Amino acid sequence: MSKNRRLHLFCVLFTSAIFFQTSQVSALVTAKAVENQVKEAMVAGVTAEDVVKPVVASAIIEGMSAKDAAAVATKAAVETAFQLGQGIEAVIEGAVMGAASGAIAAGQDVNTAIEGACHGAVTAVAAAKADTRSAAYAAVGGSVNAAARHNQDSALAVSAG
Repeated sequence: MSKNRRLHLFCVLFTSAIFFQTSQVSALVTAKAVENQVKEAMVAGVTAEDVVKPVVASAIIEGMSAKDAAAVATKAAVETAFQLGQGIEAVIEGAVMGAASGAIAAGQDVNTAIEGACHGAVTAVAAAKADTRSAAYAAVGGSVNAAARHNQDSALAVSAG
């Protein structure tokens, strides 16, 4: 192998490694930013639905998947609800509906966002050692309401959740 060819191969590999590391850091920062935006707004008194919708839409537009954006935002909303002593079921339902609306606003699949939101909600509730069954019921309720609001198939939305 010639010296130039080895140098070229090294440069390609080095550039690829840098790109991979940068993209991983960027994704972590984006998830943390989503979490912080939701928590700060809810502490300021904004409802879960009203904060999750624009945060999810913005995160999707910035390159995060609908499922991940919805999961992170909903998890943050539920964690904040526990800290603030808010009704968890209402927050879950609102966050799921907000995530669905945010995905639609960003031109993404509503069912993928619902799936992520339901996962984020149940994960947060399980981490708090609270009633995951009630959380699942609230997530299904939010799924059905979101489907009805956006003229989607509610059976498909429930299966996504």
